[in-house]
Formats: sequence, structure tokens, C-alpha cells
Amino acid sequence: MKDASNQGRMIDDLDKDDAAVLMDDKEEEKKKEEEDDPAKVQEVVDVVTTAKLITEVVTAASE
Repeated sequence: MKDASNQGRMIDDLDKDDAAVLMDDKEEEKKKEEEDDPAKVQEVVDVVTTAKLITEVVTAASE
């Protein structure tokens, strides 16, 4: 009977470890997404800067 209860505890411990691993995977995915954010922000800044330059050139050309 002792072995059966030990096996049950061992399985419970393994299940706990799997949950921790899954949490680590989720955190890793979130970290990757957060790393992509600065690149997206920079892309938007570049587009806005380009649009402003085009507007200035068009305005200067029409004067």
C-alpha cells in the first residue's frame, strides 16, 4: 500500500512540474512578443517621419 501512495505523490509532483514548464513556455512567448514591440514602434515612427518629410517637400514645392 505504501508504494501505491508514493506513486500517487510522484505523479502529482510530475503534474506540478508540467504546469511550471507550461507557465515558462507562456512567459517565453510573451517575452518574444514584447521584444517585437520596439521594432513595431520604430516602424511606425519611420512611417510618420517619412510622411512629415513628404508633406514639407510638397508644401515647399507649392509655394
